[in-house]
Amino acid sequence: MKSLSFVATMIVVAVSSTMVTAQDRGESLFNQTCVACHTVGAGRLIGPDLAGVHTRRDESWLIDMIQSAQSLIDEGDTVAEALLTEYDGFIMPDQPLSVDDIRAVLGYIALQRGDASAVDEPAVEVKLTDLLPDNIQLGQDLFVGRVRFQNGGSACIACHNLNTGDVMTGGSLARDLTDSVPRLTRFGVDAMIANPPFAPMRVAFEGKKVTEQERAAIVDYLQFVDANQDGTEAQNYGAVLLQYGLVGIAVLLGFFFLLGQRGSKETVNHTIYKRQIKTA
Repeated sequence: MKSLSFVATMIVVAVSSTMVTAQDRGESLFNQTCVACHTVGAGRLIGPDLAGVHTRRDESWLIDMIQSAQSLIDEGDTVAEALLTEYDGFIMPDQPLSVDDIRAVLGYIALQRGDASAVDEPAVEVKLTDLLPDNIQLGQDLFVGRVRFQNGGSACIACHNLNTGDVMTGGSLARDLTDSVPRLTRFGVDAMIANPPFAPMRVAFEGKKVTEQERAAIVDYLQFVDANQDGTEAQNYGAVLLQYGLVGIAVLLGFFFLLGQRGSKETVNHTIYKRQIKTA
């Protein structure tokens, strides 16, 4: 009898341990891949609030959506298309998660006590007058690379552009960030920097996490840029650099030409002859 009781106890312990492990794994995956764009009961961000999503959508649809939202849109899925319209054309990036990974995430979401009614809860507003000039300047310096990130991440301008006359034209690998704060909210931009949802950004900042102070400075700067748009495009130095390069090449060619002309006037033999006459 005691042996049966012991076995039953061990089974309960094993099941409980498995459930805790699965929940921890789901939470870890959620924090790695979802938290930049979603909350569970704290309101919408870049994407919808996920409180109760396991009751609103079929598991198979959720798996397809998480693994490749673009594929669902291409197939004409009406729900995916509606979400694309509702969220200003922002397509959720494909997530490299297995079916078991996604089920672990959904299990974690199901165990949260989020309130689905908070989906339309407005974000906390930060007024332009609340932004500190020093923080805005630090954000600009970090964005363009004048100040390096503490942990060595790449400057934002390498991949992103800002439509402002204060900085030079940025990269085109990722989306223009001029209107990122009103489009994604301050919290959403901060969350995306803290936990990059896109593969290139994850690779660029792997092991180089942006600090909280650096994130706040960049978000302040982006909000400032959006509020002060005047239609001025970013300075494109490509043509200017090309002109300077051509001028430099012309100067070098002229210098080498003069050297060649000087060398052709006096041969080596003539130079030796003059030295011998001088010493005779």
